[in-house]
Amino acid sequence: MSPGRTLHPPGRSWLPAFVVMTLLWGFSFYFIALSLRSFAPAQVAFGRVLVGALLLLAVLAVRRVRPQLSRRQWLDVAVVGVALCAAPFLLNSTAQIYVTSVLAGLLNATMPLFTAVFIAILIPRERSDLRGVVGLLIGFIGIAVLLGVWQVGSSSVLGAGLILGATACYGFGTMYTRLRFSHTHVAPLVLPALQLVCATVVVGATVAASSTYLIPLVSTTLGVLALHESLAWYEPVGGAIILLGVALTQRAATRQARFEASVDVERALAIWGG
Repeated sequence: MSPGRTLHPPGRSWLPAFVVMTLLWGFSFYFIALSLRSFAPAQVAFGRVLVGALLLLAVLAVRRVRPQLSRRQWLDVAVVGVALCAAPFLLNSTAQIYVTSVLAGLLNATMPLFTAVFIAILIPRERSDLRGVVGLLIGFIGIAVLLGVWQVGSSSVLGAGLILGATACYGFGTMYTRLRFSHTHVAPLVLPALQLVCATVVVGATVAASSTYLIPLVSTTLGVLALHESLAWYEPVGGAIILLGVALTQRAATRQARFEASVDVERALAIWGG
């Protein structure tokens, strides 16, 4: 870099994309609830992955981008496609037969908690410190409050279990993507496009025989105002406790990442100096 040039911070260029992403994911629970009035859960999930796959494949075709993956990477894409698209879309759609879109959106805020759990299991060197463990415990206590476990029949155990299964899939898929693709040079949009293609195949077979913190706010607002769904006092309280646990967990993960980065820099400087 020349002496006359200075680096400028990115500013808030990420904000519009973040807002759009939050609204899209938040609205998804509302549209799932509407779609279930006319379609079966598997059909709703199939429509989501099919439309997404076609759109991204069209973008790749216009840009003349061809996937160049190894045989192992194709297998990894299939795993991620099932974990991030096919399985959770099916579970979410089925769950909303038994629970409201409000509860579905709130429970989806647990995804970072499951991500932290899978990272601790599969990437031991990045296990959370005491703050992260406390955050996980608080988050899961928040789940219990959100479900109103002290009231028998206050929510569908089956529906809530399906939603938590979906968020667990998101957590595993996020961790697996980071583990298998963080050091590769796959072209942008190729990975999500192929994930959706794999998910379309998986969900299609079923049919023949879904900025983590603000998404619940959107889904809750739409569920209450547009769908006239009830909101018990303990649901937002439980959601708030979950977000507190998530925040503590993510803060611990950020501190761990910064520490590892500083260690890598020190090692590099030692090697360079030696």
